Amino acid sequence: MEIQIHRDTYGIPHIEAESENDAWYAMGFASAQDRLWQMEWYRRRGTGRWSEVVGADGFEADYLFKRFRLDDASVADAAALTGETSEMFQSYSDGVNAYVATNGLPKEYELTDTIWEPWENWQSILVFKVRHVIMGKQLTKIARLNLLHRVGAQTMAEFDGDPPGGTVIIPPAGITEQTIRLGQAELEKALDNLGTLAIEDGGSNSWAMHGSRTSTGKPIICNDSHRPLDVPNVYWQCHVTCPEFNVAGAAFPGVPAFPHFGFNGEVAWNITHGSADYTDVWVEEFRDNSGNLEYKDDDVWRLADVRQDAIRVKNQADVQVEVITTKRGTVIHGDPRKGAGISMRYTATDRVNSQWESLRPMLKASDVHELNQTQDIWEEPVNNLVSADTSDNISYLYRGRIPIRSDVSGRVYPGFGSQGKGDWIGDVARDELPQATNPSEGFIATSNQSPWDKSEPFLSHEFSIPSRAERLAELLAGDEVWEPADVIRLQSDVTSVPARRWATQCALLGEQSGDSEKARKLLMDWDGELSSHGPHGLLYTCLREALIEQIYSPILGKETWDWLQEPSNASARGIVSRWFYGLGHTMADLTTEKTSDDRDFAQIFAKALEIAWQTATRIGGTDHTKWRWGDHHRTNAEHTLASIVGDGLNPPDAAMGGDGDTVQVSSIGAMGDSGPHYPVGALSVYRQVIDFSDPSDGWWIIPGGSSGEAETTHYSDQLGLWETHQLVPMLFQPATARDAAISTQILNR
Repeated sequence: MEIQIHRDTYGIPHIEAESENDAWYAMGFASAQDRLWQMEWYRRRGTGRWSEVVGADGFEADYLFKRFRLDDASVADAAALTGETSEMFQSYSDGVNAYVATNGLPKEYELTDTIWEPWENWQSILVFKVRHVIMGKQLTKIARLNLLHRVGAQTMAEFDGDPPGGTVIIPPAGITEQTIRLGQAELEKALDNLGTLAIEDGGSNSWAMHGSRTSTGKPIICNDSHRPLDVPNVYWQCHVTCPEFNVAGAAFPGVPAFPHFGFNGEVAWNITHGSADYTDVWVEEFRDNSGNLEYKDDDVWRLADVRQDAIRVKNQADVQVEVITTKRGTVIHGDPRKGAGISMRYTATDRVNSQWESLRPMLKASDVHELNQTQDIWEEPVNNLVSADTSDNISYLYRGRIPIRSDVSGRVYPGFGSQGKGDWIGDVARDELPQATNPSEGFIATSNQSPWDKSEPFLSHEFSIPSRAERLAELLAGDEVWEPADVIRLQSDVTSVPARRWATQCALLGEQSGDSEKARKLLMDWDGELSSHGPHGLLYTCLREALIEQIYSPILGKETWDWLQEPSNASARGIVSRWFYGLGHTMADLTTEKTSDDRDFAQIFAKALEIAWQTATRIGGTDHTKWRWGDHHRTNAEHTLASIVGDGLNPPDAAMGGDGDTVQVSSIGAMGDSGPHYPVGALSVYRQVIDFSDPSDGWWIIPGGSSGEAETTHYSDQLGLWETHQLVPMLFQPATARDAAISTQILNR
């Protein structure tokens, strides 16, 4: 049967097939054509084989992924696929392999002497798991335990709150301290090597306006998904048409269908990360008993499962490793042979996952009700699923599997296996999770904030800092009728609610002198808009950093403060940032308050303003009227082989406004040896808009291009449009895509 792949002006594939399996075959073919090295990177990461490409620098990360056992779980999931779902994954894999057989390999294979191995259907499942394994709570819990041992229970309780169950469940010494000491260096090196995969906070925004709130009387739904900027971009735009469905959206290269973002002509859907706790970790105590490795479980010693494995390292001998598992999960941290480790249980690996059976029914849903019904079997990650349809509905569903624990001990810190605490005893019933259709407010807005104000069923100890949610709520609340263009324009909003609060504090502080007064005067009447073209973003960012250091460095101590600055300790740094957000949110008048160590806040604030002005002057020059936030806050994306071949494969950079607290997210990442002073860490990696007043088409954009090959036209041709908040049409109607095609490729199976 003949299959057509039309490529539009931006190289985006529009697939027309005469059967569903041919459509999946073509999607696999086009994915390999555009993103084969990216797919290779994913599967080697997930199987712990990246050291075969880059050498010893990849070892610790490979060992971590060996212990995640994503490959075992993916093979099991693939073996359980039923009927047409199994055919979908196999057809997709066949398409990937057909592309390589007829077209060869991208140059990264030659640059690294990497041998191609045929794509297998379970590896598509692996790619999805690789993209989400760090988005659980395991790194945050380990980081919080590390902070506990560094600063003590009293300081942690003061800033972080008392843990559920009291301090008895977080003893500050003994086996927990030993566990951290034995594994910390290895974990930090692994996270350094993982790059963008080590960022656990998957932020995003999505909002849907009901027709009662729009000038057209029809719903409009928008999203921008936030992740680190990979090279190439994590999402890949694709449009697939066959007799069974017509769907366009954002796909993961290597994965069939559209689990996160899509539009089928009747229903549009998008997700944000639900910030749920579906990954638990336990401190485990081990001993050697006559050559047998045992672990303590509820004060009983049990035999650990020990599996021998090997990591192949380029230009070196294989390194033999052990993968050790208790009844709670596999040890990912520490050294059981020396007496201590941390095991992990994860909903994507602890049993066969059947969520793949929902992928096809999603594409055929006729309204939001049918779409939501397809999600009853969704497990991981937990998402906020927002949708709208041609029947004038908007809907919200918290989808995924939430474990029920035997007690509260593991909600904030790792649990304690030796005491038998925190075991999983079931799952929260799906109908008990948050959901709503056509809420009375006339809109739905999600920004990774808590979906409700209930404490039970337990969803998570912490959600994203609610600054973006606050901004969306203040804009969308009320009874204003919105023009579609204004709803879409929210994607470019760079007003920070926390920045506005600190500007107010500048006015309350009163007149200062010298550089402190210069900074205060520039910020005191500011509206919190971090425009890329103005000076305020630079000065405010310098102030924010100075305030955090001036407040918390003396309290935490220099050694811990310096440790926090290491890029691999982003989880711990995020905890401190959360403390700072809470301070700005609750403090009515900083000039009359003192810190916990009895220092005057007015003096701290004045000193921070002085430091901020001096830092901004050093970065931007002595004339503050020439400061431009976008000059110093830019994307800084690196190809997966940048450490080997240099920056020759890196895409151009782009200026950004905003920061991590604005709707247009551009969080501040770790600065490397070169590049902008405040490089962008996470940003919008996919924007999609569907206006149901004209459901014949939609709009989309990514910060890069459809192709992953640096020498092609479509490597970064959407970046300039994305930077200026423009969108390109989906060309959703097959005839429209056909007529607009720059090229057409014919495939025959």
